[in-house]
Order: sequence, then structure tokens, then C-alpha cells
Amino acid sequence: MKITNLTVSYDGMPVIDRLNLEIGDGITCIMGESGLGKTTLLHTIAGLIKPDSGEIEGAPVRPAVMFQEDRLLPWFSALKNLETVCSDTGRALEMLRAVELEEASDKLPDELSGGMKRRVALARTLLFDSDMLILDEPFKGLDEALTGRIARLIREVKVPVIVATHAESDVELLGAKKIVLRKQDLNRESLSGDITPED
Repeated sequence: MKITNLTVSYDGMPVIDRLNLEIGDGITCIMGESGLGKTTLLHTIAGLIKPDSGEIEGAPVRPAVMFQEDRLLPWFSALKNLETVCSDTGRALEMLRAVELEEASDKLPDELSGGMKRRVALARTLLFDSDMLILDEPFKGLDEALTGRIARLIREVKVPVIVATHAESDVELLGAKKIVLRKQDLNRESLSGDITPED
């Protein structure tokens, strides 16, 4: 995927300013300080935000997006939240087992801890039939050991994956390329310039 001269603004203020970036296959971690534009970039790639200008060549047609917020349906159990994207109950249960939540399949989101809700949200995203996974802080609220086990599920995905994260350890766990977003102009609250992925 090639991003050329991408500019995205909120209320006339550029958040992303003339960004040029190439993202290859496999897993890519997008890193950078809070408020720099990682989530905006992910949402623009997913087609949820229309850019002011610029092009995204090779953007996903059917992305699966995991937001910073879990966005679970509060009136549905953990299992039924997964069934909103996969009607195969057997596959949904298998995915709950994979994220170590099989015993919580009948619990509502309000009955789950923050880390448990995060795993249900990830499981739902992984079940969606997509051509790209876009994950915003997927391991938020998980301890180190659990993160290591859950990261394996993402490594097994066959489509390109983009992960926004603050943790260098996530890059290693996922075997990912890394792109670090930096403010190029200290007088401007925007992300700009040419970014090259690091292996």
C-alpha cells in the first residue's frame, strides 16, 4: 500500500500533513507519541475518514478494524458479539477458546474485565472476513504473558496487518516491521514528511 501526500484535517487544523508512506505485506506496527495522528491514519486507511487530499493506493476494500474502544454490543453475550460477524457458532467458540475466554461465552460485556473485553473485541475482529486487519492498541489491558499468547493469533493471520502501539515489545512479539511517526515541524501540530519502515 502506498500513501502519497496524505493530508487530513480537523476543524481546519492539519493532523496529518502531506504524509508519504509505504506499507508492505505482513505485520506493520505504527508507533509514535500520543496525539500525533496514529488513530487518524488508521481510520483514513480503513476508509472511515475522508482525507482532504492525497492518495492511498492499495487501500483495503474490506478491512477489519479494532478500535481503541472495545465497541462491544452491551446487550449481547461475548459469544453473540462474535456471531455478529460470523454466523458459525463453532468457529466463534473456537476463537473464544483461542483468546482464553471460552468460560465467559455467556457473559455480557458489563460482566467482563477490561482485558477480557479487549480480547472479545480482538476475537471479533479476527473472525471478520477481511482483506486487512487494522488494530488500534490491541493489547491494552493485557499482562505480558497473556499478550505473548494472544500475539500468536495475529502472527497467524494471512492478510496484511497494521497495528498502532506504544510498546516496543509488541513489535518483537508480532515479528513486525516498525514505522515511527514523528512531528517533523515543531511549530505545527501535524504529522508530515516521508516515513520509511524499519525491519
